[in-house]
Amino acid sequence: MQARLNINQRIALGLPAIVFVWGPAILMTFLALYANGLRCDDACDPSAPGWHNNPGAWQWSAQLWGLAVPALIAATMTLVFLIEGRGRRAAISTAVAVVLAVVWLIAPAL
Repeated sequence: MQARLNINQRIALGLPAIVFVWGPAILMTFLALYANGLRCDDACDPSAPGWHNNPGAWQWSAQLWGLAVPALIAATMTLVFLIEGRGRRAAISTAVAVVLAVVWLIAPAL
């Protein structure tokens, strides 16, 4: 059975988690919402190469609902696990949030 974190460890890990995990996840989700709302705001040509030019491309929604929102959920779970004192689960949910954020960052280049 896993030992729980004491209150000092929770505070010491919780503050950086808010700054470096949860905050960026919120920012990423808002940016994904903004990009999804704009899609091809100024010039779209579905016949042009690349999904960026197609307002109906599935990648627009996938960036929001498949990457940004799950990253925000994982980051929120990191905070919940830290409040509960479950360090290992917090580390796993942090890793999931970071992986989703990295994929979200490189996805537009694909």
